[in-house]
Amino acid sequence: MDKNEERFSKRARMNEADDDSFTEHNGSVNLLIREESAVKDEDQHTNSSNDNGGELYEQDVIQLVKHLHQTVKELSNENAQLKKRIATMEVEKEHKMRLNNLNNHVKRFIDVSTADQSFCSHTDCAEISSEDDSKPSMSMLIRQKKLPLCKYDYSHEVQVSDEYIELAETVRSRSVSHKNFAKNLLQEIYKDRKQELVGKNTRGKRGKAPLPKDIVEIIKSLVWRFYPNIMDSPIGETEWELCIAAIDEFLRRKKSLYGVKETL
Repeated sequence: MDKNEERFSKRARMNEADDDSFTEHNGSVNLLIREESAVKDEDQHTNSSNDNGGELYEQDVIQLVKHLHQTVKELSNENAQLKKRIATMEVEKEHKMRLNNLNNHVKRFIDVSTADQSFCSHTDCAEISSEDDSKPSMSMLIRQKKLPLCKYDYSHEVQVSDEYIELAETVRSRSVSHKNFAKNLLQEIYKDRKQELVGKNTRGKRGKAPLPKDIVEIIKSLVWRFYPNIMDSPIGETEWELCIAAIDEFLRRKKSLYGVKETL
C-alpha cells in the first residue's frame, strides 16, 4: 500500500470516529432534552395539583369560619334569651316576696287588732293625755288601736297606724339592729309611764308579770315591717326570740336606767 492509500484509509477511519462521536453526542443531547421536558411536565402537573389543593383548603377554611360565626351568633342569642328569662324570674321572685311580706304585715296587724279584747275600753282611751291637749299621746294612740273592736270610733284606725309607723321610723333611724330596734321601740312606747315596766318581762317568766300582749304583738309586727329581709327568712322566728331576749335584758337593767326601785 502506498502512502496515498494509507493516508486515505487513516482519514476514513478518523471521519468514521468523528461520526460515531457526533452520533453519541447527539444521542446524549436528545436524552437530556427528553429528561428536561419530562421534568417540566411533572413540575407543571405538581404546580397544578398544588394550586387546586390550595383553593380547596382556602374554601374549607372559609366554610369553617362561617360555621364558627354562625355558632357564636346562635350562642349569643341563646345567652341573651337566658339572661332575659333569669331577669324575669328575679323580678317575679321579688314581686312574690314583696306580696308575701305585705300579706304577712296585713295578717299581723289584723291579729293585733283582734287579740285580747279585754284591753279595749273607752276609759283606757280617755284617761291618758299628752302635754299638748290638742294631740293625743303616743300611749293613748296605742290603746286606741283597739277602738274598732269596741265599735266606738272607726276613724282612729288610720290615724293610729300613721302615728305609730312614724314613731317606729324615728326609732329605726337610731337603731343598729332589729334587736336594738325592738328594745328601743318598747322604751319609746313607755316613755311617759316608765314605772309600768317594773317587775315585768315579755312572757311573765321567773316570777315576773308579763308585758301587755298587744304591746308585744305590735312590736313584733313592726320588727317584721322594718326588717323584712331578716324576719321573713327561715330563721325569722329565731331572730324574734333574740329580740325578746334583748327586751328582757333591757327590763332587767331598766331600774338603774330609770331610777325606779323594783320591789322584790
